[in-house]
Amino acid sequence: MLTDRTQKILNFLGFVLALLIVNQIVGAGMRLSMGLYYAAVIGLGGIVVLLSSPWKLNPRMFFLWGAMWLSILFNLDSIPPVYKAHYRTISFFLVMLSFGPFLLNQRLYYFRIKMLNFFNLFLLLLTLASLAGKFLGGGGSDIQGYYYGFSIHSMILGSVAGFTFINCLHEASGAGIPKIKILWIIVAVLALITGFYASSRVSLGASFCGAAVYLLKRYQGQYGRAILICGLLAIGLVFCLQFTGDILSGVQNKMGGRFDISSTFSSRQPKWEDRFAEFQHSPLFGVGAHSIHPEVAKDLEGLYTGMVEPGNAWLFFLSSMGILGFVAFCLVFLPPMAQLWKRGVPQSDGTLLLAQMVFFAVYMNAEAHITASGDYTYAYSWLIIALVQNENRQYLWESHLSFMKTMPFFKRTR
Repeated sequence: MLTDRTQKILNFLGFVLALLIVNQIVGAGMRLSMGLYYAAVIGLGGIVVLLSSPWKLNPRMFFLWGAMWLSILFNLDSIPPVYKAHYRTISFFLVMLSFGPFLLNQRLYYFRIKMLNFFNLFLLLLTLASLAGKFLGGGGSDIQGYYYGFSIHSMILGSVAGFTFINCLHEASGAGIPKIKILWIIVAVLALITGFYASSRVSLGASFCGAAVYLLKRYQGQYGRAILICGLLAIGLVFCLQFTGDILSGVQNKMGGRFDISSTFSSRQPKWEDRFAEFQHSPLFGVGAHSIHPEVAKDLEGLYTGMVEPGNAWLFFLSSMGILGFVAFCLVFLPPMAQLWKRGVPQSDGTLLLAQMVFFAVYMNAEAHITASGDYTYAYSWLIIALVQNENRQYLWESHLSFMKTMPFFKRTR
């Protein structure tokens, strides 16, 4: 077992790592240069890894990493140098070494739980600050009028609000005092309103899907309580709408004034077509990890900037790393979800983690740069994926996951 002193050091490192990651998406923050950010995260992560040894290697993640290298090896002559595929594949491994699923053991599991608690707390603060900025001033909007609050992009604020919405449902469900339960339902409604202001359609859809799965699993066999929670959310939302104005205008504008499935994904269709074309070009090994093919893809902006806009993270695995990489990712991502749904204990960390995995499963259909080690969704997604790996299943039935446990007052009310 870890000594108390070592555990405190690990907890502090989890706090610092979460703060570093969230700071990179705060528009008003003192963001680090990417070089300094990588150095800080890798350096602090290295200390975590050393303090938490010995570990167990996760063969599924090394299979995925190997598939990345194979996709590069078989496309050495065609990958544009601007994508720096070799360096990005190395950073994919190094940045997540402490919080991702490459290394597993009990010590790392509890470190990651603590880090996720701090991560969720910072996302909550960013959500509420951005909502306050909408009414009090200070929050920003882009040139198209989409609100991003105190984050750096409306899509980022949408996902942040979505995670916060699901986390607040978890806090409300676990609160032992009725007043505290109602308080967290109100905060969940506020997070949902922030998501509407951000106008991210996929984030809203992922939020509702994740919340539905959470309530179905959390109140399994007690569906009356789930209906009560939904009723309170609806009442709170209707009440708040009296003061928030037209929160649907941004979403409606993105959908061309129509609320239907075809208009929801129309803006992503060109990128999806690119990913399918790349897959057809090289089905087995893809066109190269972290890159797009200049002769296949129509969106060539990345050839000048090195940035990749996947349009769909699922298809990006398939197009960039082929069937091999796609299968490798599915082996890491999908089996834990199935196990949590079939065997998960309703009142446990596993239920929240399942809901967050569902959020990502939906969110990746339009966004989620989960192979880009400098992106916050990369850090959040792989932190969640690490926690739900089957090697951790004996810990998933516990109840440690709560950002309320980072606040002294709420420790006594949960």
